[in-house]
Amino acid sequence: MGPNHPAGWLLIARGNMVTWTGLIDEAQDAPDLANELLPDRLRVLGADHPDTLITRGQVANWTGRTGDVLKALALCKELIADQLRVLGPHHPDTVDTRFGIAYWTKRLGEPPEG
Repeated sequence: MGPNHPAGWLLIARGNMVTWTGLIDEAQDAPDLANELLPDRLRVLGADHPDTLITRGQVANWTGRTGDVLKALALCKELIADQLRVLGPHHPDTVDTRFGIAYWTKRLGEPPEG
């Protein structure tokens, strides 16, 4: 399995690296790692693959956690439509993104939408 194999360990390891980098107090590096991974996931797996959607969620989460709350909220709002279409409204990742929208909206001091 090479770096472009859909079930390849390299994409999985890079996704794990995003999470662990953010969790060990190096959150400022996590958005960059997620943004570097996203084009590879899109190319290898496609836009609707659950792992690609997870990486988009990572980009949004770590972007917000490093201070760009407005961008995190925008990314979550873009992501939720695809998650609803691909995963459905009750999938845990969809629920997490809904939480993200509420969380980042509250952080901006705006009332939550609907």
